[in-house]
Amino acid sequence: MKYDKERFEWLSYDKKMGLIEWELSLETHNATTRADLLMLLDWAYKKIKTDKKRIEDGIAHCYMTKFEYPGMEEGLCAGLRTMDGDGEPYETCKECRLQYQYNDMHQEVEE
Repeated sequence: MKYDKERFEWLSYDKKMGLIEWELSLETHNATTRADLLMLLDWAYKKIKTDKKRIEDGIAHCYMTKFEYPGMEEGLCAGLRTMDGDGEPYETCKECRLQYQYNDMHQEVEE
């Protein structure tokens, strides 16, 4: 194996993601074994599933979702809706602090 699974587990998140990006960008994977690729993809899949579950749990337990604005609208917590109802996320929910990429894109445009 090209990568030691035990050493890989101790790497930081950024180093793991960098390693995965680098490995996927290679034209050939001569020294990379099938087990190496499966280990990298397995970690990435588990990370994505964990993040998705954390976000879903955060929205499900959000005060705004439970009491003030029950339910979801188009996949977003109703507490993140704009006041005029145009359906775009508005900054960060004060209750769950979940950040949405849309807000980051608008900050770049304003600067």
